[in-house]
Amino acid sequence: MIHYPAANLTNINLTGGDLTEVVANNTNFTNTNLTNTILSKGNFTTADLSGVKMTDAIAVNANFTNANLTNADLSKVNFTDATFIGANFTASNVDATDFVF
Repeated sequence: MIHYPAANLTNINLTGGDLTEVVANNTNFTNTNLTNTILSKGNFTTADLSGVKMTDAIAVNANFTNANLTNADLSKVNFTDATFIGANFTASNVDATDFVF
């Protein structure tokens, strides 16, 4: 399990990474590239994911409670059984995204 609580991971390229079960609450991911990244069972509570590119990522059972996802590219992400209580999706692209609960 990877722990990044309250870390600053802005403008990083994590394309194709495996962040399964990551603990990233309060982490700043602004403008980070998470394309094809596995984020399943991760904890992104109150994380700043504004401007991220998360195309084709897998985030099954991930927790995005109160996360900031403004201006994010979330196209084709698998968010099956993910939690989004209080999350902000303002101006985000969710084309072909799977939100099965």
